[in-house]
Amino acid sequence: ALEQHGSWQGELVETRKIYVSSRDGLMKAKAAGDAAEATRLLEQVYLPASKVYETMLQRILDHQRKEIDAAAEQIEDVAEQSRNQLVLLALLVVGFGVCFAWWLTAGITRPINEAVKVAETVSSGDLTSDTQVNSNDETGQLMNALKTMNNNLVNIVGQVRNGTDLIATASTEIAAGNQDLSGRTERQAATLEETAAALEEITVTVNKTASGVSHARE
Repeated sequence: ALEQHGSWQGELVETRKIYVSSRDGLMKAKAAGDAAEATRLLEQVYLPASKVYETMLQRILDHQRKEIDAAAEQIEDVAEQSRNQLVLLALLVVGFGVCFAWWLTAGITRPINEAVKVAETVSSGDLTSDTQVNSNDETGQLMNALKTMNNNLVNIVGQVRNGTDLIATASTEIAAGNQDLSGRTERQAATLEETAAALEEITVTVNKTASGVSHARE
């Protein structure tokens, strides 16, 4: 296209030279009063040269119009591609925003749900849950606090259970001691009853002996 444009430009320059030269000759012939020469130059040189020159200008204008139309089509294609790329970029940005929002929401709600689950497990009396702490943010600190609370409750329950076992052992020993003391008391009571019966028999014997002695003195 550039070579063709350069060829047309060179041809246009030559045609314009002929056109200008014929016009100048025509003007000189008119100025000199040479009507025959002026008519000849007009019909044989100027009019053909002006027609060729006009045709060349029209060809160049048509060519430039085509180039302008082609450039306009290219610009339209570029604009359409740009619009499509912008739409695709907007979709990508929206998709990335949705994915990021989901990831952020899941990163917040998942630890919170785990913390609620741990709290519900502890409130139901189950202290066997294994709490995992995977971060150092606020939710991680919450999970760490719940883990510490669960471990402390396990220790407290263990201590209470040990104390209960000690109390149960002491109660068993006290009950055994009470049973032994009760047996001893019963045995001592039986011995005392036997001793009282023996003393009663001795008293009766002594009374009989004293009565016999009194009769003997009389």
